[in-house]
Amino acid sequence: SGGLFISGPMGSAKTTLLAALTENHIRETKERMLCISAEDPVERRIQGAAQWQVYQGKNDEEKKANWANAFKTILR
Repeated sequence: SGGLFISGPMGSAKTTLLAALTENHIRETKERMLCISAEDPVERRIQGAAQWQVYQGKNDEEKKANWANAFKTILR
């Protein structure tokens, strides 16, 4: 058990990496895994993953609050 946190600048293949890791895990172990992503925007659908788009907000304060709420929800 454990977790993996992937972050990086836009266009750095985070979603592609997450999809590849998820698909490889399922193929190698035949087991499902819990995969959650918070993105802006959701770039690619990952089969079996819970994905949602985080609203950017009207200003930097709103953006930070929306991302913080997304992470709090994921970590619960």
